[in-house]
Amino acid sequence: MLFFALAIFVKAQTKPSINIVFDGDSQTSQGTYPARILELLGLNGYTNVRSINYAVSGQNTWAMTYDVSSQVVPRYSSSYNQNIVMYYIGYNDTWSGSSVNTGLLRDYLVTYYNKLKSAGFKVIMINLPDGTNHDGVNAINSMYAADYSKISDVFVNCRESGGVFENNTNSTYFSDGVHLSNTGYRYLAEHYVYPKLSQLLGSVTPPPPPPPTTTPDLNSGLRNYYKLDEASGDAIDSKSANNGKVSAGISRGSAGKIGGGYHFDDNSDYVSLLSDITLKTASYSFWIKISNITDDLLILSDVAHHSRIFVGANNNLKLETNTNGQEFAFYNGFSTSVWYHVSLTRNDNTVKYYRNGSLIGTITMQGSDGLTLSQIGFNGRSFRGTIDELGIWTRALSQDEVSLLYNSGSGKSYPFGSTTTVAVTGVSVDPSSTSVGIGSSVNLAANVSPSDATNKTVIWKSGNTGIATVNTNGVVTGISAGTATITATTQDGGKVASSQVTVTAGAGTSLTTGLSLYYKFDETSGKANDEAGSNDGTVSAEVRRGSPGKINGAYLFDSNNDYVLFPSLLTHKTASYSFWLNISAITDDLLIMGNNAYYSRIFIGIKNNIKMETNTNGQEYAFYNPLSMGTWHHVVLTRTDNTLKLYRDGKYVNSVTISGSNSLSLSQVGFMGRSFKGAIDELGIWNRALTDVDVSRLYNSGNGLSYPFSTQSLGAINKSTATETSTIAEPGETMQPAEAAAKLEETTPKSFFYPNPAGNDLYFPGVSSEQVRVSIYDMHGRMVLTQPVVNNSVDISRLARGVYLVKLEDAGKTMMHKMMKE
Repeated sequence: MLFFALAIFVKAQTKPSINIVFDGDSQTSQGTYPARILELLGLNGYTNVRSINYAVSGQNTWAMTYDVSSQVVPRYSSSYNQNIVMYYIGYNDTWSGSSVNTGLLRDYLVTYYNKLKSAGFKVIMINLPDGTNHDGVNAINSMYAADYSKISDVFVNCRESGGVFENNTNSTYFSDGVHLSNTGYRYLAEHYVYPKLSQLLGSVTPPPPPPPTTTPDLNSGLRNYYKLDEASGDAIDSKSANNGKVSAGISRGSAGKIGGGYHFDDNSDYVSLLSDITLKTASYSFWIKISNITDDLLILSDVAHHSRIFVGANNNLKLETNTNGQEFAFYNGFSTSVWYHVSLTRNDNTVKYYRNGSLIGTITMQGSDGLTLSQIGFNGRSFRGTIDELGIWTRALSQDEVSLLYNSGSGKSYPFGSTTTVAVTGVSVDPSSTSVGIGSSVNLAANVSPSDATNKTVIWKSGNTGIATVNTNGVVTGISAGTATITATTQDGGKVASSQVTVTAGAGTSLTTGLSLYYKFDETSGKANDEAGSNDGTVSAEVRRGSPGKINGAYLFDSNNDYVLFPSLLTHKTASYSFWLNISAITDDLLIMGNNAYYSRIFIGIKNNIKMETNTNGQEYAFYNPLSMGTWHHVVLTRTDNTLKLYRDGKYVNSVTISGSNSLSLSQVGFMGRSFKGAIDELGIWNRALTDVDVSRLYNSGNGLSYPFSTQSLGAINKSTATETSTIAEPGETMQPAEAAAKLEETTPKSFFYPNPAGNDLYFPGVSSEQVRVSIYDMHGRMVLTQPVVNNSVDISRLARGVYLVKLEDAGKTMMHKMMKE
């Protein structure tokens, strides 16, 4: 019995994880050798296998060597025990076509192998079982045999003397005397390739078993704990007897989160601790309910202006170390009269902020100062509201431990009772199916069982983000017509449930709705044209125009004399600001747009963070998410009344609450005297808050979308001018690259699909009939894919990276356009 038939009897064991890249002539359709290799790995207990079919039929050694650094090497992943490239090359796979050039072939393969080895891959080279017996095959076989150690770690010789692939006379394994049959591919995988792969994997050390799960112990490292339940006397430290003297003004016995709480309502309200607490690595946990914010509200402190944990006047949680001015802020506003659980953990210079059991953000501190605390509240600048259940640890608590303290909103008090973790056993999604319109949203709920599970966190994911997206709270937004599977996976145990969401076609909101101003920045002279109105901008002479932009040209700002002046001031409270930027350097605040050098502006701060400051000087709202230098980033700020949201590169980042109701006035892009340093492109201002869908459309998978924001649909194309089918090669016909390029020039000039460049899917707006077919050709005119349009989309994930021609057939006519596959 063949070895692979015994695979199902192999004793279960932990197998190494494998990342395989199939290159060369490596088709993966049913029955071909990669498909059978993956089946055999599964039968032999390799459950963690990632396979990538990079190449398509026809890949040659010149193309492989050219693409290895940009296409194959990036497939390496350190998360796998073994990264392997498997490839096979035929006798004619040199750039010279069918002529044999062993020297050139050898040089290409050696270069290819060395690049893969330096990147960390193991390499398996397969001597192609070519069905043709042209002159030169024996020479190539000899070259392989002599040089295989230079071109691979493992050599699979399918052309050995007497073997079934020695020539093309065995009709069982060659379907037409030239090409391998499905039987031949299976035989190749089972008898030649897999045994060699097994030898290679046998030398890999399996991953160690996961460490045993430990029960979190909240008493470990606990230094001080104040329940704040006392109605009189000292504030008792339940852990270390570092009791506190309570000022007369504090209202005690107030309703706390658990039992009583201390209510602070005056600057003379504070608790003075018997001994100072100074820590560098630590955790601070407490419940707070804010009455009002009139100034900085000190929760824990030593000095009025530093060495403190407090809620700032801008309604944000802050920590400031013993060095005055080292202030680290988390911009997530609090509502008044609502209980919040807050945990700050610090490990050396890394501070994490958790609110209501969830991680809000992480910051890195400059310097290594400790934090000294001597009071709860502060004598002279105290908290306004109720504080309860305050604990201090000498270590950084974990996410699970913070979650235990939050206890699904019920809290947990010292000595914390049982800390036994209750495991998740299942999850369901409600509703199990639903529908939503394009641009609209619907809420899904994940029901985790049992109801008292310790960790109820779920991870939401859309099976097709081109149809529907889902955020971390289970809110699904329709993108385009079709059906998407939305899954919820529990963080504990990996339990999975799903809902089928059908997105129905609808008009949605046009991106031109509410558009106040739009600059493409494509001009090389004259004014900056406002595509949305008449606010054409006067451009200072120092601005370098015609610079490479995200879409066509851009304006490059490189001095403080660079700006674009609006003829009319733009003032908004509810608004959106969208732009692409590419930062050259950060030497000071970089004003992207503004009306004053120090307020009423949107800018990059000196610490590389995006900020907005309203018309009131000092009302500054920052998002601490650094931007890369020399890289195009898409940034959108949306404001609805007092809620400001930041989107970056198509994704929602964070939101802050703006104190007061001040508007933002803008008169310039860049700023005379304090300007941006870098390129700005495609800048738009709306008098409404853009939606997640709007932002995603503007980002357009990283390609951007310019005014007037429309993607031409099928119905908008004049079919009478479309190219007939006969203008392109028929299936099986090939063309030289120059001839194929000429054919491309004859195609329909406007794109009828998006995105371009494309990822794994192409979308065809307006196409509803599944009778409409799409065919895709490579640059030699060979058809590489044909299939109907289903749910307005076509899956192109099997295509390798490169340039293709997309042909849409409808009613005897065809529309064609060039497409780049990323």
